[in-house]
Amino acid sequence: MSKIENLVSMIGRSWRNKQTGHSYKFLSQTRVKDIVKVATDTEWFEIPYYDLKLWMDNFEEIPSENTPQENKQVTVYPSGKGHLPSSSLGGNETIIKLRDILLENIDSVKKDAKYIPQAKTISDTVNALVNLAKAELDLRTKG
Repeated sequence: MSKIENLVSMIGRSWRNKQTGHSYKFLSQTRVKDIVKVATDTEWFEIPYYDLKLWMDNFEEIPSENTPQENKQVTVYPSGKGHLPSSSLGGNETIIKLRDILLENIDSVKKDAKYIPQAKTISDTVNALVNLAKAELDLRTKG
């Protein structure tokens, strides 16, 4: 089984970090180039792909009778900025902001081709957020 397949098998279950003792419910994952992003009920992790197995080995599954209640409101924190509700991209305001950023990127690229690498990075991040929201919706509709 590949590293990504192992990670996907962890989604929807609760895990305890062996080193810190913190508990997490893994909600979704996405890969952008060599970075794997994992959304949990309390944190957003970014792991280099080459470290993924070592990172996953730091977790032990929490038996289902000890898992947190499913009905509590959950927030997922992306790396360093603001927060995203785990149920979506954050509503219409966030979607409008993302659209505006993408439109600004198009204008910037038209004005200066040197902006293309930065615009591509921003576009990849937006795509990762969209994929994350899709995965969360799939979990909610199937689970």
